[in-house]
Amino acid sequence: MSSQDHTAHSVKSATVGADAKYTCPMHSQVRQAKPGACPLCGMGLEVESVAVGDEGPNPELVDFTRRFWVALVFSIPLLILTMSPFVGITAVRDFFGERMS
Repeated sequence: MSSQDHTAHSVKSATVGADAKYTCPMHSQVRQAKPGACPLCGMGLEVESVAVGDEGPNPELVDFTRRFWVALVFSIPLLILTMSPFVGITAVRDFFGERMS
């Protein structure tokens, strides 16, 4: 499973006009006429735009939100299993056959 889908980047760069400026999200003083990497930190340069929010859902936010909920689903049973003896609930470990010595 590859989590590095670069199709959104190519579509986005294809719809940008010829006079677009690219800037680093962390270093606003870095501005270039073409996409690339920031010379200070190496992050990818993004299109500098005036209109914000009209592009639809952010694919990175959607991906990270999905990853968060999947990780949460797998983390809660582990949290219950490991922390239950510390709050006095031993029934969970007794169910699995673990005995306190």
